[in-house]
Formats: sequence, C-alpha cells, structure tokens
Amino acid sequence: MLCVLCPPKVYSRSAALKPCRHFRLVTFVALLLAVSVPIESQLSGQQANQQPTPQASKPAPGLRIIVIEGDDAVNIIQQQTAVRPIVEVRDSNDLPLAGIAVVFTIQPGSGGASAAAFANGQSVLTVTTNAAGRATSSAVQPLQPGDVQINVQANYQDQTATVTIRQTNFATRQAAIDDGRTEPPANPGGISSRFPWPWVIFRRSEEPQSASERPLAVIPVFYATDRARAAVSDVSYGMGRNPSGSLHLGRFDVSIPRDHKMGLVERPNIWTFWREDPEKHLVITKRSQQSFEEFYSEIRTVVRKSTMKDAFVFVHGFNVAFDDAVLRTAQIAYDLAFDGAPILYSWPSAQSLSAVGYATDVGNNDWTVTHLRWFLEDVATRTSAQRVHLIAHSMGNKALVNALDRMSMPSTRKFAQIVLTAPDMDADTFVQLADAIKRNGQRATLYASENDKALLASKQLQTYRRAGDTVGGVVVVPGIDTVDVSAVDTDFLGHFYYGDNRSVLSDMFLVLTQNLPPTKRPQLRPSGTPPNEFWRFVP
Repeated sequence: MLCVLCPPKVYSRSAALKPCRHFRLVTFVALLLAVSVPIESQLSGQQANQQPTPQASKPAPGLRIIVIEGDDAVNIIQQQTAVRPIVEVRDSNDLPLAGIAVVFTIQPGSGGASAAAFANGQSVLTVTTNAAGRATSSAVQPLQPGDVQINVQANYQDQTATVTIRQTNFATRQAAIDDGRTEPPANPGGISSRFPWPWVIFRRSEEPQSASERPLAVIPVFYATDRARAAVSDVSYGMGRNPSGSLHLGRFDVSIPRDHKMGLVERPNIWTFWREDPEKHLVITKRSQQSFEEFYSEIRTVVRKSTMKDAFVFVHGFNVAFDDAVLRTAQIAYDLAFDGAPILYSWPSAQSLSAVGYATDVGNNDWTVTHLRWFLEDVATRTSAQRVHLIAHSMGNKALVNALDRMSMPSTRKFAQIVLTAPDMDADTFVQLADAIKRNGQRATLYASENDKALLASKQLQTYRRAGDTVGGVVVVPGIDTVDVSAVDTDFLGHFYYGDNRSVLSDMFLVLTQNLPPTKRPQLRPSGTPPNEFWRFVP
C-alpha cells in the first residue's frame, strides 16, 4: 500500500500490499473514535433520565501551615552553616494568624541521637507567630551527617495543623557537592577568611561555581615561641631554645585548598617532588615577626571584627616542627569554623622520635613553663577577647597544666574552655594539679583513648600511666569532663584524633562555641557513676 507521507522508495509487490505505519496509526484512531461515540451517547441518555442533584460546596481549607523557608536545605557541619525554618500559619479563610504557638521538633535519628539541634541545644523549640502569621525558628545546628526531620505543629481553637521540614547534614562542603548540592556564592571579600558569610544555604537549584573561581580561604595564625630564630632569610624558627628565654611574636598566614578534607593537613610528598600547590596543600603564604605592640594590636583587630569575640591558644606536643605547628593551628581553626583569633604557642622540640629526642623535649617542656605562663596572662588581658580558650595536645598539656598551676589565684576565671587532648603527662601528677585547671577555666574537657600507641611508648619510657591513656582505667577528676574516644577511627598511632577525626572535631566545636556540657552533646554516653562518671564517645 503506497503512502504519500512515506519517503519515496521502490516497493516490491509484497511490500506494497502491507500497510505503512501512518496507515496503521490512522486506522487505530478511527476505531477508537467509533467505539467511544456509542458509549458517550449511552451515558448521555442515562444522565438525561436522572434528576439533577445539588452539588455540595467545596469546604474551605482548615488550619494549615505553609513552609516559607528551610525545606530541602543543606547544612554543613564543617562550617556550621544552616538555614532557619520559617513557616506561616493560616486559618480556614486563608488568613494569617498572629499570636499562635508553633512547636518545632527535631526528630531523633535511627541511632536515637538527633543529627541537629536548635541554638538552645534542645530538640524542641516553641515560637509565636508574628503579625504576618510567620514563625521563625533559630538556626538548626548540624551535629552529625545525615537527614534531619523537623516536625512543625500549630493549634488554633479545635484545629491542629502539622507539616514536616526535611534538611540534610553534610560533613563538608565537598561532600555536599559530591551529592549533587552546590556551593555558596564566592566570598565578596575575595581572598580572605570565610567568616564574612557564616550562614550559607545550599540548594540544588543554585548554579554551581567552578572550583577555579572560588577564593582560597586564608587563616591568620598568630604565634609566640621561645625557639631560637633559624638562620634563614625567611622568618622561621628551629629546634633549639632562644638563649634569652624571651618570646618571639608574629603572624603567619596559611591558605587552605578549595577541596580541603576536614581533619587533614594536606602537604606535598615525595610523589609531588615536595612541591607545594595552594590548590592541593595548606601553604604558608606570609611570614612576619612583630613587636609586642603590633602583635596585640592585630589580634585585637581580628577579635573586634569577629562575632563571638573569641581567641584560642594552641600548645602543640612532642616532636613538632614550628611550621608544622602553624599549619596544624590553621587546620584546627578552619575545621572548627573558628570565629576569632587563632594563636599558637610553640616551644622548642628536638623533632626526633628517638629516646634522646624525647628526653630533650621533656627538658624543653619544663623550661618553657614560665614563658607560657607569662604569655597566657598577657593574652587574657591584652587581646580584648571576651573568651579565651586553651587547647593542648600530647606533651603540650604538661606545660599548660604546670603554667596554670603557677598562676596566682584568680578572682574570676581567666579562660573559657580548657581542652586537653591525649595528655602525655603523668596521670597522678595530673590529678594533683587538677585544681589549677578548674580554677582558671569555666569548663575543662579531657580527651583520652586506649588506642594511643604514642602514650603507650611514653609509659614504657617513664614507667607510669599517662593522663591521656585509658588502658587500666580512665582518669576521672570531679569538675573535669573526661571523654573516652577509644571508639573513633584513628591513624596507626591513634595520637592525633583531636585534629584528624571529624567526629571529635565536631564535639570540640560544641564545647568551644556553645559551652555545652556532655549531657547535651549527641555523641557522648555516660559511663560509671558519680563521682567516677565519665563519657564514652559514640561515633
């Protein structure tokens, strides 16, 4: 059968007798119409024989809640970026209702712990609607990766309305991008810190920004050190002591790669021929040694521009080079999204894993205590910070605790949070000096682990158990929150979980920014009974 719609071709006799696809389609439609006409006629006849019945009017909508903002939002744990849920309550006439109590409830996750909390640290928040009928909750603070379900309920007269808002927590910005979410607009300040835009909403609908267009974050790290100046043109410090015992002060700027992974200090290695690449590595971009006046003036400027008006002092541990300590300080500040001035205190280290190197560091650690005490007292009084936090790692805890012990009895506590991670310090001596920690800080937290091989080696060298080692028992002191982090994933040594593990960093964030006690931190579970109660970390 020939068809004018088909392209010209030579038909064989058998092909010409077969209907083409156009003929088949037209035939199918004609048959369908032929069948439908009698059916419609029959239905029309039936309807004509029936009496018309009055139609019930469509009921007006009852009390309802409209989600204005916050649904399908993405929260970033690394930067504590989140979006506030906003809802609007309307009555049966679709008019906004003012003065209505709206209850926001964050549902617990599959493990029983909530993946997020409101600013008050609770999972339930009640807000009253304004004149426009809108209720705005505080920002949801992401605590751990996963889905967040927020149930919203409002009551008016005898009516109840509910709605569910769903958000997603990601550990890092990159994890959100990998899941199909996009990044925030570039920091309008250019190459600077990321803090000018602390609350960022990530949505699937936003246009992604190319990696090359995103500015590098630059973290200013202020430092004080009693190391000797190295004999190089750049500002650098070596392994030995400054003979005068005086402190060098200054500031190093550190750039953070765009694809930085939380918990890592990305550095070049033999496979990159030890060449630094700012796109892949943390890089020191500026070095400056400063006078006493310049140092504290710049810190005050950073503190003044910050929201929380905070500063922290980090004291590193055994076998640490000066530049490595600077990079670690920058990484901690970035991963904690610290809004304030990061300060490093660096004491001389032999930078050797040998027994001789360890003994040398023990001596240097004792020698630095007086200098550290002077410096901490200056930071507490000269930086204009409303809160000064102290963070120490490994053998740095020994210097810090002894420096606190030498301070005069304060009329008020000088420091806010004192965070002691993996203390390489005699456990019995730690208990004896614990009062110095408690009287100088608003809250003290001790992180310890049974998997810390570095502390096990230290015990073999010094005979007695270390404060950061939980093998044989956990060090518990009333007034100090001891957290056993043995359950978290660590590197082979298990000694650097304070900076390498995302879960521990998230817990430290809640301590430093919100002063939350262990009872309100979602990944901690109580163990033991008072006065010997401590907390176990549940990843």
